[in-house]
Amino acid sequence: MLSLTDTPLSAIKFDDRIYQVNLAFDTVIKYLELAESDEPNQEEKAMRLFFGDQELPLDPDFFESSFKLINETITKAPYQSNSSMNFGMQVAPQQLYSYKQDADAIYASFLMQYHIDLLKERGKMHWCVFRALFDKIRPFKELLTYGKRI
Repeated sequence: MLSLTDTPLSAIKFDDRIYQVNLAFDTVIKYLELAESDEPNQEEKAMRLFFGDQELPLDPDFFESSFKLINETITKAPYQSNSSMNFGMQVAPQQLYSYKQDADAIYASFLMQYHIDLLKERGKMHWCVFRALFDKIRPFKELLTYGKRI
């Protein structure tokens, strides 16, 4: 959830070291797809998505606290109770849309409503910004409201 007073999560401090976290919208979408897949080594792949090639501590507390912060950032929504996420590949409940199947409609909606080319924003636009904009997309949301699948 976007905050007008707090900086979106971009780093995690652990044992007096700072680890950069990639929470660009495209990275988070890859994570959500990974979480729904049957791929082996999901946690390891997720850590690579978010932390890249940084040398990470082997302390299980780092992984647990990191996933907790990341999952809270990804799933936190206004006006909803904050459900606690555990360590692992647990994500928000299934939505009425699919970032993968509805990618064309999402892309077109961002372009039409905000004049934002999401392809140019990959690796840049933070997930919290993406979600704030996505939650208010009119053309895409109207199709879902009427029960039509794109």
